[in-house]
Amino acid sequence: MLLNKIRSMLNMIRVSISRPDIEPAKIFVMTFDNSYSCNPAAIADELLSLGDDLDIVWAVSDKTDLSLFPKGIRTVKRGSKDMFAEMRSARIWLDNGLNCVWYFMPKRKGQIYINTWHGSLGIKKLGGNKAWKLRAKTCRRKTDYMISNSSFEENVFGSTYWKGVPCLRFGHARNVVLFNEERFPEIATKVRKTLGLYDGRRILLYAPTFRDDGQKDFPRPDWDKVIAALKERFGGDWVIVSRLHMKDRDSISSSVENVIDASGYPLISELMIASDVAVTDYSSWIYDYILLKRPGFIFAPDANDYETTRGLYYPLSETPFDVASDTEKLCSDIRGFDESAYEAKVKGFLKEKECCDDADSAKRAAEFIMDKCRNIV
Repeated sequence: MLLNKIRSMLNMIRVSISRPDIEPAKIFVMTFDNSYSCNPAAIADELLSLGDDLDIVWAVSDKTDLSLFPKGIRTVKRGSKDMFAEMRSARIWLDNGLNCVWYFMPKRKGQIYINTWHGSLGIKKLGGNKAWKLRAKTCRRKTDYMISNSSFEENVFGSTYWKGVPCLRFGHARNVVLFNEERFPEIATKVRKTLGLYDGRRILLYAPTFRDDGQKDFPRPDWDKVIAALKERFGGDWVIVSRLHMKDRDSISSSVENVIDASGYPLISELMIASDVAVTDYSSWIYDYILLKRPGFIFAPDANDYETTRGLYYPLSETPFDVASDTEKLCSDIRGFDESAYEAKVKGFLKEKECCDDADSAKRAAEFIMDKCRNIV
């Protein structure tokens, strides 16, 4: 079956080879979840604002919510013959994972492959199974530029799967919205309306990462106790908004009364803006969340196992966050939260990693892409 699938893809590639030559203004985009999200979406938004002469084509699946795509973006079915033709004729390939190399499509002379990745100052090591590692090596050979937000990230890329690939320290485009405080009320209202939160309760966002062994019932906090601690430290009434990793979304987020499952919500940046406090384990999104300068905590009861199976780039103790191995410690960390000490840790952490995220990160990336579209050597 696998052999037949490969043969089918290679046949579609051969058919697409006969299609027109490279179109200078065409940008082909593929994200790992096939949605209009993450860094590519923020870059595309900026590209649309810079000029209407671009042809931006996005690979989607049958499950993709097409209503999220703005006017000016064309879509094409992922894995289809038309998709290979679009890839064949695009000047730019824009990716946030290992997507553009997934179908064995050869990159032509004159095409530019830009990878934004989807992490940040993440602590968990890059890696996967044998197939993933093979794709990563293929990606390195074809990638022309990696977009980074820090010296830390550049060191990770250079020491793992993208050795020798130039890094563009533009900052992560998806984080631009975290600097646009004027939009926070509008975004928070949108999130609350979507989640059916009309009672004014404050939000703790909980979004853990997946486990490499496929385990989905790893320990979660006792949310009733956590809510009590939140109320004691910060006041008000609270609700937990839980967003599981895409690999875990076929499992139940929670059956606790005060927990809302937001696993299907497309943009975690909007959930971050709507939240007041954040909790994760080893997921990189919380290293974006600190740009909001709001309280964040780590709940990692299986830290030893995770360190063995996946591995971390630096100890949890070197993050700005209090680290808990059980609910009691998490509640204690919440009750004892010191805002001044936390802000100092965040500031030092971002400085150490040489983070450059700011309100112009998307603009820098978009202008670079526009220049490459206009100037073909």
